[in-house]
Amino acid sequence: MIKNSNSARNLLKHFNHYSLQIIFWIEISTLIFLVFVLWLDELLDLPHLLLVAQKTPVNWQEALLERLLVAIIGGLMVWSTHFLLKKADILRVF
Repeated sequence: MIKNSNSARNLLKHFNHYSLQIIFWIEISTLIFLVFVLWLDELLDLPHLLLVAQKTPVNWQEALLERLLVAIIGGLMVWSTHFLLKKADILRVF
C-alpha cells in the first residue's frame, strides 16, 4: 500500500511539473501573439483595412508604450500564475 501511495505521489509531481510548463508556454505564446497583432495593427492600420475607418499615421511612441505595458502586465501575469500554482502544489501536500 505504501509503495502505491509513493508512486501516485511521484506521478502527481510529474504531472504538476508538466502542467506548469504547459500553462507557462500558453501564457508566453499568447503574449507574443498579442504583441504581433499590435504591431500588425500599427503598421497596416487594420481599422482602415477592415472597417473602412479613417486612415491614421503610424505613431511609434504610442506603439512602444503599448508594447511596454503588455510586457509589464504579461510579466506580472506569468509570475503570479507561477507563484499561485507553486503555492497550490505546496498546499496539496497537506
